[in-house]
Amino acid sequence: MPTDGGNARYYFIEYGGAPIEVAMEYVTGSNIGESSSAFASANGEKLFKYDNNGDGNPVFTFRGSEYGTYTGSGNALALDGFGGLTLGQTTGKYTISGGLVTATIGSETRIFVINKEAKTYTEMTADTWDGQPQYTKEDAVGAYAAENQASESSMSIDFDKNFAGNDAPGTASVRFKVKRHDGFGNGWSDLIASSGSYIYNAASKTIVITNVYMGTSATASGRRNIVLKVSDDLLSMWIDDTDEDRVYGTGRDGSYLLTGTTNTLTAPAPAIELAAKYTGKPNMSAFGNPSPTDATLTFDPATMKAHLTVNAMGATLVDQEVTYTLEGNEVTLVDLTHYPNEIDPYTTAKVNLVFTIDDDGNLSSAQTIGGAAMGMQFPVDFSSDTMKPVQ
Repeated sequence: MPTDGGNARYYFIEYGGAPIEVAMEYVTGSNIGESSSAFASANGEKLFKYDNNGDGNPVFTFRGSEYGTYTGSGNALALDGFGGLTLGQTTGKYTISGGLVTATIGSETRIFVINKEAKTYTEMTADTWDGQPQYTKEDAVGAYAAENQASESSMSIDFDKNFAGNDAPGTASVRFKVKRHDGFGNGWSDLIASSGSYIYNAASKTIVITNVYMGTSATASGRRNIVLKVSDDLLSMWIDDTDEDRVYGTGRDGSYLLTGTTNTLTAPAPAIELAAKYTGKPNMSAFGNPSPTDATLTFDPATMKAHLTVNAMGATLVDQEVTYTLEGNEVTLVDLTHYPNEIDPYTTAKVNLVFTIDDDGNLSSAQTIGGAAMGMQFPVDFSSDTMKPVQ
């Protein structure tokens, strides 16, 4: 450490590189040999942060790869690589995970999606969460303390509920547990048991739960964000693994759960209730021309029986009761008897007639089945009209 006029001069030397003179900008203290915190800068740019707690083991924190100025729809967003930012003329702090910058500016929390290569940003807008209220995984992969990794831990996230289970719009409660085999804790250890506000962005299928009390490393804990990626059907989600392959607990004992799709939390598909009765006017083919029919479809959930009738020209083309199944948004009439051959109105065959429950509650189908009356076969095209619920 040469001196010049009594002033200390500092140099940073990377392995295999040339020495770079740096200026120490002290946040606390005034001497790197004593308790102090300072930024080392060269040519006006901060290169790393130096922290000395006085224990003889200084910590060097190098500038994050997110460092730089990003352009977007608003003011320029400048990230210093150490958790400090400016947005236009306003200063604030930030954390980063998976390309998401969570900025605290005054009392406001804002989230930006950044592109490090293009140096652009998009502010993450908050959309209404229209997924399920709870997601779980009962065979999560992780480990308690120094035990072996296994798939026997549990994960649960509740949306719009506080930790007491009461309604709390905008709040997500996180309950992660790891299995332990040391004879304590009834076989379980709480990894994370905390709640925080959440933001959902539909375009990026991302949820950020903010200010969750959890492990920040294997041996430290504090408040941080959890970034979740959501499947297109909103029935599963997992912790983003872009920046970390595991999340740690508050016990500071190294307990963890893996991130990524290995530990995908799921929710059952929402139960869909069928109306008791539907009507529609699917076309039949009569002498080569389409002609509307009067179709009625009823369901009895107690017996899982469906009754389909199709009438036209004063005659009944279809009149059958069959078993039905309901899986997700598909309802299937099983082994419906129909007349598949236009020139043979007497030979029958079995067919499954499948309807999809549309968002508006109507039943739609892409199928055509053969009805018969007056010694003739009449194809009924269910794709020509939907079956509508009768209120």
